[in-house]
Amino acid sequence: MTPKEQAALAKDPVVAALRDRVLKRGGFDFFPYIAKTIEGPWPSVPVGFRFQSSDPAGLRAKLLRSPRFGRDRVSKASIREVSQPDSIHVRIDPNGECTIHLDSVSPVDPAGRDSQGFVVYKDMATLLRHISVDLMHLDQGPIQTPMDSTDRGDF
Repeated sequence: MTPKEQAALAKDPVVAALRDRVLKRGGFDFFPYIAKTIEGPWPSVPVGFRFQSSDPAGLRAKLLRSPRFGRDRVSKASIREVSQPDSIHVRIDPNGECTIHLDSVSPVDPAGRDSQGFVVYKDMATLLRHISVDLMHLDQGPIQTPMDSTDRGDF
């Protein structure tokens, strides 16, 4: 990423908030790990953006050095912040594509990580709330299913 692109990205309020949070809670700036942005930033829940990492292994290692972040058992590519009521979620794919966003409902127990460095999920009610709000966006109105449309063709 060019210095001009980096400066423009840093001015975005979503990116600035994520950068500041990782800096304060993870103890490092993740901007040097961004080669280019792929998508976003998006202001809707969960706020975040996608980028290509210049050093995905280094980014993963840096996040996991902090006691405030842990590996996710469900998605091996994911790292989650140990925080409540919201938390950072970083997905680092094998090809170096990354997504960083702020889950508005953190599924992670604030007690921390287990002995193997995996985050501990809080409870089923919180996990279901996280899924409904941050993944399915059920708090944003009705979801249109294929049978709700006027087109009754193959779906």
